[in-house]
Amino acid sequence: MKKLIAILVVFAMIAGAAFALDLSAGATAKVTLVEGNTEFDPPWDGEWPMSGWDSWWWLSGKKTNDDNTAGAAFSFASGFVDHYQNEDNWMVGWWRPLEQIYFAIGKTGEGGVGFAGADMCAWGYQSNELLISPEFNYYNAYAGSLGLNDGHGFFDPGDVRMQLSIMPIDMIKLHFGWEPGGEFAGWFAENIAIQLAVAIPGAGEAAVGFKSAPINNAKQIAVQYSQGIDAIKLELGLKTWINPDDSDFKAPIHLGLGFRYGSPWGDTFWLSARVAASIPTEDNGTTMIGVGICPSYDLGIFRVYCPIDITIGLPSEGDTIFAWSINPYIRKEMGGIEFWAGVQLYSGVNGSINGGTLGGEWYAIHVEDAVHWAIPIAIQWAW
Repeated sequence: MKKLIAILVVFAMIAGAAFALDLSAGATAKVTLVEGNTEFDPPWDGEWPMSGWDSWWWLSGKKTNDDNTAGAAFSFASGFVDHYQNEDNWMVGWWRPLEQIYFAIGKTGEGGVGFAGADMCAWGYQSNELLISPEFNYYNAYAGSLGLNDGHGFFDPGDVRMQLSIMPIDMIKLHFGWEPGGEFAGWFAENIAIQLAVAIPGAGEAAVGFKSAPINNAKQIAVQYSQGIDAIKLELGLKTWINPDDSDFKAPIHLGLGFRYGSPWGDTFWLSARVAASIPTEDNGTTMIGVGICPSYDLGIFRVYCPIDITIGLPSEGDTIFAWSINPYIRKEMGGIEFWAGVQLYSGVNGSINGGTLGGEWYAIHVEDAVHWAIPIAIQWAW
């Protein structure tokens, strides 16, 4: 696989020179200098060593025709995350025969026209590319990683690999997406995601989405709304699932609310906040509520971020679940190089609220009372 990636990279660079592709490349290295907690000893003798390191590199390119009616893009990426090798290689090609029609095959979300989703309730919450802050390496999850995840409450179209978008007028976008899986004869019906997004002049954008799921036959339904007023942006999402008549499972209702003042790309000060809730529709369920706030300020020598998150679980029976995290970090830009450093402090249930584990048998107990800490640093280069 490494040889194949190397061949693809060389081929991409040659093709870039020959066909005038827009190329970009970069690499990241992240090291957790030290970590620990207040309750447990490490599963080895001696002092805590340098805890772990991650590395990542990528090469990407894109090309559009002169009329901007067709194009293609690709990315080759590989690295080690938590000591395991990971790869993320993708391609996408798109065609726009009319201004009102967009068609793409491949990793369609990279083609420029996509489904409406969350901003402040997802990556835009802290715009953190290097996982300096989120506890347990759950990307932008709420404290405790208890099921309130990135984009909670907003539409999830799935792993779309073919997309058709129809835009009859500027205000309306109708997206259709399909992901692999299921019997080919029923593929278009069983794996379809549909979303209608409507831009309301002077009043933001509203969207409603539907996603079939042949694996568990649960149909996802989501509605969402976003609005920007000067420096303030708001978003609201509601999502649930419709189960077949022969299923005993009653899907919860997911809610997401996001707020941001200022912009992460240029403003000296900006602040984002979010609220998520999972409300059960069955008697023995657990209500989950998550709250997060992330202020950021550019001091000139570097930018400071301080995301603070709290999650509360209210089971129908038993004790209340509580998790928190405070993860301040800095980002320093130096030309094409960025330096990141942070402190992770968090406490809560590590893994599933049903007793699942994360990290092996030595960690296979509740850790509500343990305060975990870590000091990660990272450097990123891109051109």
